Amino acid sequence: MRRTFFGPFDLLAIALTGLTLSGCGESQSTVGPPEERVVTGLVFASQPIGGPAGSELPSFEVHLVDDANVVVDGNSAVTIDLAVNPNGAVLSGSTTVTAQGGVATFTGIRIDRAGSGYRLGASAEGLGAQSAPFDVAGPRSPFADFQAAEFALGQVDLTSGEPNAGQGSTNLTGIRDRASVAEADGLFYMADRGNSRVLGFNSVPRTSGVAADFVLGQADLFLRSDTLTSSTFELPSEVESSGGRLFVNDPDNGRILIWNTLPRTTNAPADVVVGQPDFSSGVRGTTRTTMDTPEFFTVAGGRLFVADMFNNRVLIWNSIPAANGAPADVVLGQPDFTSRAARTSATGLNHPRGVWSDGRRLVVADAGSSRVLVWNAIPDSNQAPADFVIGAPDLDTPGVLDPPTATSVGAPVDVVSDGTVLLVSDPLNSRVLAFPFPDRHGVAAIGVLGQSDFSLSAGNDPNQDGVSEDVVSARTFLQPVNLGLIGDELFVADLGNARVMVFKLGR
Repeated sequence: MRRTFFGPFDLLAIALTGLTLSGCGESQSTVGPPEERVVTGLVFASQPIGGPAGSELPSFEVHLVDDANVVVDGNSAVTIDLAVNPNGAVLSGSTTVTAQGGVATFTGIRIDRAGSGYRLGASAEGLGAQSAPFDVAGPRSPFADFQAAEFALGQVDLTSGEPNAGQGSTNLTGIRDRASVAEADGLFYMADRGNSRVLGFNSVPRTSGVAADFVLGQADLFLRSDTLTSSTFELPSEVESSGGRLFVNDPDNGRILIWNTLPRTTNAPADVVVGQPDFSSGVRGTTRTTMDTPEFFTVAGGRLFVADMFNNRVLIWNSIPAANGAPADVVLGQPDFTSRAARTSATGLNHPRGVWSDGRRLVVADAGSSRVLVWNAIPDSNQAPADFVIGAPDLDTPGVLDPPTATSVGAPVDVVSDGTVLLVSDPLNSRVLAFPFPDRHGVAAIGVLGQSDFSLSAGNDPNQDGVSEDVVSARTFLQPVNLGLIGDELFVADLGNARVMVFKLGR
């Protein structure tokens, strides 16, 4: 029989930044006649420590005790619940445990929503209930507000901003229009939309003005041609790598090109084309096998997700296409593969652009309705409704363009996430916003790049007086569009300044 005496147990709320046990009473052994010890109540023997929403709390114990707070052998089933639930949070994990030797040990407990003033309640049949307060902290922004970039691609430094007047890997302004980046197997790819090419680097650039090593889409680094073949394309706006493959879109020709092995040399041809029956076709349409301006896509969990912008839909291939013209499996935003009406609802889309997935969840920047939609699970049926929305109070209301706030997203272009924080580019307000990964409608941003607060919107405004200036800086944007996460770095395509800015995260 286990015999332990607990003095007064001072239950104090614990903040995330101070993950320490507070006020646990000292214990000492006591001896008493067994017949005098009867279980009369419960006590938290260790303080349940708070942490980030969704994370697993450290294990903690609830003891069966008698009137003197002495642990008594027993096997009562002890249940943990949220005695106080101020923000509608959900408790998960093994919430009922049968005590062994008078001790019920809880592991795997999670709270899904950030908040303070929570209490865990412990209860067992016929015994006095106990509760312990704790906090669940929300995720922190991965960057400081108005943080400066480390370096820029496409420019010689962070204060140049002239659009590329020509082509060439060593041109001081080496890209035109918008850009997208991807990294795989030590290689780095950057889609240079305005020059109808993808620049290839044999390693990830670490300073401004780095020259490319090879090029896709053109015969060499100094040419530009918009012909339509397996090795040439027009105005690519997105590049991604997954599973040893490279994916590049060709939106004006309604197609996506796939290299089954990572290309390492100039003008390497693609192996598969999606959206067209062959590499010489470029007809746009509204079917299972055709698209109309697929500006953004993503690859995750062995699936291909494509934002088919002018068809107001997102297409899903449940496996990576291995043959030209493979049909999509699921359509979102429309009831079937031939409809294309724009709608603002839980099941509708209006000019969708950026898409992100981790293979379990799906996020879409619904630019035409100034909102971002979140599906908690990958949809497996046409026109499946979204679960949450950012930028609007509900799924049937468009977002607000003006004035900018911490809960608005203008006309969002791209979305990326590390699974905890969701990053959204808001070019109308020349900013990038960081949101906690949504668990309800209309969550507020927790961080901003390009502006010093959530009310400002002017581009190239280094002194933050709300007025655009003819000045390019390391802290400001002029219409940020594509986003890319590679390790602890965020790549932001700064459209108006013809550059990709690179920010160090985790500060």
